[in-house]
Amino acid sequence: MSINDRIRILIDLLANGRQNVFADTTTIRTTTINGIIGKKASDPSFSTLKKIIDAYPDINLNWLMKGKGKPLTKSDNQDYVFEPVVSEYKESLSKIRDSIYLCSNLKLIRNHIHLSQDSFAQIFGVTRDTVASYERGFKPKLPFINRLMDYFNITLDELTSCDLNEHPEILEKIIIHDTKREAENKNFRIENHKS
Repeated sequence: MSINDRIRILIDLLANGRQNVFADTTTIRTTTINGIIGKKASDPSFSTLKKIIDAYPDINLNWLMKGKGKPLTKSDNQDYVFEPVVSEYKESLSKIRDSIYLCSNLKLIRNHIHLSQDSFAQIFGVTRDTVASYERGFKPKLPFINRLMDYFNITLDELTSCDLNEHPEILEKIIIHDTKREAENKNFRIENHKS
């Protein structure tokens, strides 16, 4: 069995055979997945494998790379239940899609921590134009939101269901986690104070 076959098994096991769900969860392009599991059977790149492992930490690396053992490290491998994952995924997408506060909250958070769009984009691995489009009203994808929630220790409900202008207590708990970003934050405040 090739690694391509094993990735196909993971899509069946972890995404109920839905390539689009697997693609969204791993942030791998659907065309890349098609190239790996389709007729072309391209070898997956290191970055593709890393994205799969990052999205699904229960995958048994020995099985993925060499075909040895079981697909998942969980002892209840045979009883892995996908439906709650799908349900949670759909609920999260629905909250993002239906939120009237999300885009303005993203801008509010960025301004609260005094970061430029460039610096904010660097933290989350996107471009400045992507951040600008989110702040203008384009809804972010779930992987971006997941990274943002982890980084700032904020919940999806806090991001999507309330106007953070009216909840300063939520904004107050948001901090920058590393000293480099804190230095950028300080420089940003100094530059804005001068103008």
